[in-house]
Amino acid sequence: MKDAINEITEALDQQMELNFFMARKLIELSPPDERKHLKKELHSRLSTLRERTTKATLALESLVGDHHPPRPSVRQRIKKWFSHS
Repeated sequence: MKDAINEITEALDQQMELNFFMARKLIELSPPDERKHLKKELHSRLSTLRERTTKATLALESLVGDHHPPRPSVRQRIKKWFSHS
């Protein structure tokens, strides 16, 4: 069960990275006058999605008694992405 949770968590993390990559590309391709608003909108949506993903992961981990916090490396990548966009 723990292995399955680790695989799910890894897949969710990869999906979040892909989402942030695609959001960054979308911002780059958008007209300059729309970028600030688009970035704010995408940041809000992706932050909500990440929060829900984290809660789901923690709920899965609690089912098997494995109470590790989410890996900080993903959070650091997300913060880095927003600081550079």
